[in-house]
Amino acid sequence: MKFATDTQRLADQSKWISYGPTRASSAPLVDKHAELGIAMAPHMPTDPANSNNTFLMNYAFWADYKDDVESKFQAWLAK
Repeated sequence: MKFATDTQRLADQSKWISYGPTRASSAPLVDKHAELGIAMAPHMPTDPANSNNTFLMNYAFWADYKDDVESKFQAWLAK
């Protein structure tokens, strides 16, 4: 676990896919795609420039309406 969650290992994953590293210390180490050579940081969901495109989960809404939404969704699927 220690190796897999190492700061550099998490940053190295970004050389192949744009999953944001789970450690803040890895973000500055995000470099270029291994084959394409493009900068990967702008494609990370953890990049500060992408914070304008995020949304928060409304837990209160889902606590109140999950069952109703789920039943309507299942009815729609059954059509």
